[in-house]
Amino acid sequence: MTRNGGREKSLGLFIYGTMPSIPLEDRILAHLRIVAMNKLRRSEPFMLDLDTGEVAARRALWIHPAVPLQFHFHGSREPRINRDWIEELMRAANSAHGLSLLPEPGSALRGRHRTERKQSHRDRLPPPRSDAPLLESEVKIGSSDSRV
Repeated sequence: MTRNGGREKSLGLFIYGTMPSIPLEDRILAHLRIVAMNKLRRSEPFMLDLDTGEVAARRALWIHPAVPLQFHFHGSREPRINRDWIEELMRAANSAHGLSLLPEPGSALRGRHRTERKQSHRDRLPPPRSDAPLLESEVKIGSSDSRV
């Protein structure tokens, strides 16, 4: 267990295939489990970047349904799930850069004010093109103009 601001945090283990386990807080592990379960249930492999717990060591893993994946929780109670955090993690997992463990929305790691945070790669992306193809739900049926 670790201490953070007087609160103890349970450290669980993330185990992928035959690689050594990576210790993660149970709260992070619970959110990672939901994202991985949703992606793999749809047969969508994804890239996952993790801090291995070693000094300045990161590991990039290609998470695929064919490789055994285990989540070992240390604590006896299931952590409260933050839906906003799940949505952010899912967006990251669906991106070309893959999933990295983003700080939980509203946590102290996010900084004092939203305007003070560093720009992410998503903030630097250009706006969508106006000539981009429309989704099926945006097309009027029986109209000569396919744009709504």
